[in-house]
Amino acid sequence: MVKFAKDPNAPKRPVTAYFRFVADVRDMVYQTQPHLKGSIAAFGKAVGAMWKNCSDEDRKQYSEAADTEMKAWRINMGIYKQTDSYRRFIEEKKKFFTWRLQKTDEEVSHFEERTAASLKETEAAQKELEAVRSARAAGREAFEGAMAQLDQELIAARAKNTALYARQLNIQAAGRKERHVQSGVTEANAEKLLALAVQKNSAIKQLREYRVDRQKALNTLDDLKLRLSTEQEMTKLFQQELQGLEDQYNDLSKKVREYVMEATKAKEKKADETEASVQSPNTTQRHTLAPK
Repeated sequence: MVKFAKDPNAPKRPVTAYFRFVADVRDMVYQTQPHLKGSIAAFGKAVGAMWKNCSDEDRKQYSEAADTEMKAWRINMGIYKQTDSYRRFIEEKKKFFTWRLQKTDEEVSHFEERTAASLKETEAAQKELEAVRSARAAGREAFEGAMAQLDQELIAARAKNTALYARQLNIQAAGRKERHVQSGVTEANAEKLLALAVQKNSAIKQLREYRVDRQKALNTLDDLKLRLSTEQEMTKLFQQELQGLEDQYNDLSKKVREYVMEATKAKEKKADETEASVQSPNTTQRHTLAPK
């Protein structure tokens, strides 16, 4: 994030008593402990321990020097705040924070637009998935109805096959019986044999047709089972995609809420900083001109 630069013309703020102590002991610490040169953290820890072990008298000299410079800086700062240079700095700072607030508003607006578009796409995908689910439920219902009808047809075909087989056995038995009849067969017996032969051929023909129908029914059943397996796999894939979309929607909603909350806090904080920066010259002037 872009930050507003400090006023280069303002009096430099003096360091604290601790940093004065650090400046005094830096060279000595590096000479006695050269391994600390490569680690700022280790150096800070060592110097912090030394400052903690200092007596009140040792600390007092650093504190008094820091207080003296701080008082002088405050006087110089009060004088500087009466200059045109400081007023121009405040105006530039005000413009900067106004620009940054505007940029923040634009970013929030763009983010809200993108979020709305993403939510719209998610809702459209949800509706499309629900339509696919409804269509597949209807297809499953039709498939189950076709399977039930096919089972009934198979049961009827088995019963018909049993009846035809029994009829064929009866015809064969009758044929064997007729073959044992003496050679002196009468014309009436010949007509009966011919009728039985015709019935036998008809029964054989019907049995063959039934076998063909039965094979077709079995092939149809295999195709329906294959379609059911394919549809089950597709349904599983759609469920996984739906779960992924729901997870993305929940993550996106959470990020939107967090971003909007952070943007709102940042906007309020920047507005407070701008107001405080604008009011600071008048406040400092009143303190400087007040009677002692």
